[in-house]
Amino acid sequence: MTRMGDLLALAAAALALSSTASAAETEESEASELRSVVESEDFSALWVRVSARAWSDERFKEELLANPARALEEHFNYRVPPGARLVVVEGRPGQPATSELTVRIPRRPRNGRGRIPALFASSEPWGEVLARAWSDERFKEELLANPARALEEHFNYRVPPGVRLRVVEGRPGQPAASTLKVTLSPTPAPFRVPCCFC
Repeated sequence: MTRMGDLLALAAAALALSSTASAAETEESEASELRSVVESEDFSALWVRVSARAWSDERFKEELLANPARALEEHFNYRVPPGARLVVVEGRPGQPATSELTVRIPRRPRNGRGRIPALFASSEPWGEVLARAWSDERFKEELLANPARALEEHFNYRVPPGVRLRVVEGRPGQPAASTLKVTLSPTPAPFRVPCCFC
């Protein structure tokens, strides 16, 4: 579970967690997600566990905000893929959640015989996307200008709703990389009955 597709799933999960669901709905959703993570090791469900832990454990939250990759590995045995960078920022009440994925694709090698970097090779559809960008200049221009549309039109791949995807081309010799920036939703307040109903 260390593919670039996981980063998109993480972004989508972070956005889902930022909804204005009631505490009961949140608890019900977390219980459902916790069951599915045991069964499928789905990264979206892992992010639910990470968020819940951050909401209940201030020390872990500080670790997660300071060094997300280390916190995920130490506490959840999850490794961020090599070449990927995860940034977690703390959200404020009422602030819309943000989830941004920036993917840096390497330039085509001058000799024309480049190997697809490991960051892309095992992640659908990224290995094919990079190969096509190297061989088709028009597609590369579309990918850089509007990656969500290019992925959907050419690969039938939809970026999760609410995820802002940027694709940039690296400088010569610069390796493939990705950066995912997500907002950790504020700790949900427990549901309370207003005093006028007591």
